[in-house]
Amino acid sequence: MPDLSQDIIADILSRLPLKSVCRFRCVSKSWFNLTTEPHFINTHLNRHRKKQKILLSSNNSLFSLDPEAPIDDDMLPLEIDFPLKNHPNTEWVHMFGSCNGLVCIMPQPEAFFIFNPTTRESLRVPDCPMPGHICPPEPQEVMFHHAYSFGYAPSIDDYKFVKVAYGCMVLIFSLKSSSWKRVQDFPYKHCLEKSGTTLNGAVHWLCRRLEVGGTCVIAAFDLAQEKFSDLPPPESVTDYKRFTTGVLRGCLCLLHQHDR
Repeated sequence: MPDLSQDIIADILSRLPLKSVCRFRCVSKSWFNLTTEPHFINTHLNRHRKKQKILLSSNNSLFSLDPEAPIDDDMLPLEIDFPLKNHPNTEWVHMFGSCNGLVCIMPQPEAFFIFNPTTRESLRVPDCPMPGHICPPEPQEVMFHHAYSFGYAPSIDDYKFVKVAYGCMVLIFSLKSSSWKRVQDFPYKHCLEKSGTTLNGAVHWLCRRLEVGGTCVIAAFDLAQEKFSDLPPPESVTDYKRFTTGVLRGCLCLLHQHDR
């Protein structure tokens, strides 16, 4: 299309579904460069933000579901491939946070991938270099527990994978710098949920304070500042064992788990 400017082409392509954009990347090198540069990706994301899909995990399978599809075959869950799906050691696939069409999955113990379910593109998170001189804390002080999450910090335009190791160390992998770093120690006794919830550039977990008989709070970890702060949970909730954090209509919420 020699008569159309790059801006017009970008505007047209940014209105298409992602699968169509991926196909058009094969048209020419200039279209590939155009559709893979950050400004185009952000424009496309903002224009299609409301068109969300639900991703479900069951044993060693992932399923995509369109909640706005008509009640016909399109409403049925669609099984999708993911890294290590057909590996003999893949018995379960766990999800630890999602944002901007990306999800963090763990198909095998300590094997984490940043995965795009639409394009099937993925990036394996490098193994974390655990500090050898750091010993786990005493059991009576901190319950040993690993917690994870994945989110986006818009103020610094960076995606980060967060790992709370041994229930005391907070380790972060930055996709922008492609490196691990250790930040402040985990200032809580333990997490009540293994996977955190990302909202507005922060990861949220239900946690219990360090002091004896510590109360439950919602711990918010700012992905840009890399610092924790407390959010008071609803006063009407007294037993947090069956609750997890979530997002509903752009707001942080608590989800109650039932046996049935």
